[in-house]
Amino acid sequence: MRTLELLDYLIELARRLGYEIREEWLEGMAGGACQIKGQKVLFVDQSLPPTDRVEQIARALRGSEELAKIYVLPEARAMLEEAA
Repeated sequence: MRTLELLDYLIELARRLGYEIREEWLEGMAGGACQIKGQKVLFVDQSLPPTDRVEQIARALRGSEELAKIYVLPEARAMLEEAA
């Protein structure tokens, strides 16, 4: 799977897991998952190259208990299980 396809897939996966996706220009300063007023929010840093954004999202989703309950493409699952 190409990097941009993987990026799109992981963003959609995060949405399926209940995250609101906020794609912001953060200049490498931050990014990742948090909760705001009970809503899961995932900040994706648009200033990063696609490979780094993929890793940023994967780090945020790793260890999520909901991942065990849904189908995830094997390539994405392998990435999500790295160092989990």
